[in-house]
Amino acid sequence: MRATAGGVTLHYTEVGEGVPVLAPHGAPGLLDHTYLRQALEPLGLPIHWVLWDHRGSGRSEEGLLEAISHRQLVDDMESLRESLNLGQPVLFGHSYGGFFALEHALRCPGRASALILCNTAPSYRFFDEYLANVRRHVPQDAWSRLTDAALEGPQPALAGELARVFGALLFARTDVERARRLVEGSLPHPAVSRRLARETMRQYDLEPRLHEVRCPTLVLGGRHDRVCAPRFAEVMAAAIPGAKLVLFEGSGHMPMVEEPDRFAHAVRAFLDEHRLLD
Repeated sequence: MRATAGGVTLHYTEVGEGVPVLAPHGAPGLLDHTYLRQALEPLGLPIHWVLWDHRGSGRSEEGLLEAISHRQLVDDMESLRESLNLGQPVLFGHSYGGFFALEHALRCPGRASALILCNTAPSYRFFDEYLANVRRHVPQDAWSRLTDAALEGPQPALAGELARVFGALLFARTDVERARRLVEGSLPHPAVSRRLARETMRQYDLEPRLHEVRCPTLVLGGRHDRVCAPRFAEVMAAAIPGAKLVLFEGSGHMPMVEEPDRFAHAVRAFLDEHRLLD
């Protein structure tokens, strides 16, 4: 399905029935909502998931590269909420998508009924450990191809590199085949990823504002996360008023895949506690 936001066309999907949940995906520019649907739909939660490709990701239009920023992607998210008449959805942000969900909660208070921050971080400070894990675990030839500064526009030929890179980053232990199943069909836009990564490293810091979050919040993390170390989940849960923290001891960056039953129980219990399943 298609929707217009900020002058570009976004590709989105709605799956499941229940409480509406707006779920921005991670790794914009490299991944799209494909992996998130593969990970979340099998959980069987009473949720109406709204998933989309960010501008410049997957099958959404890229528009002007210079216009792609955190602020614009959050604006797109709010435009999608309005155009689909979602009212006050739950926001579920995984990984980089958590940056946008958290920023939306701070910029647009009262427009979400609850916030779920999954394997994410509140600031650029996660980057040092993440890049160290890239050097330690990721095949460097695949990483070099995905981060080649000469690449512009969508790059379908790099689909195989996605599995090799994310197979080394997403799980507690490297698993390329599992990653391949999750990202199959994704369409990378490396120039968009590079642009957003530069902004994140230089400007992203919502940690001083965490105390301003006013909606019920669930923070989820993986003990062996190679992207967003679990200490950042602890930082968010400690600073957001009333936030609940759940750490998955056997998981890396994808607890919904690595520990699906416990993950589903944690999400369902949170929604039920705040009477969002009524």
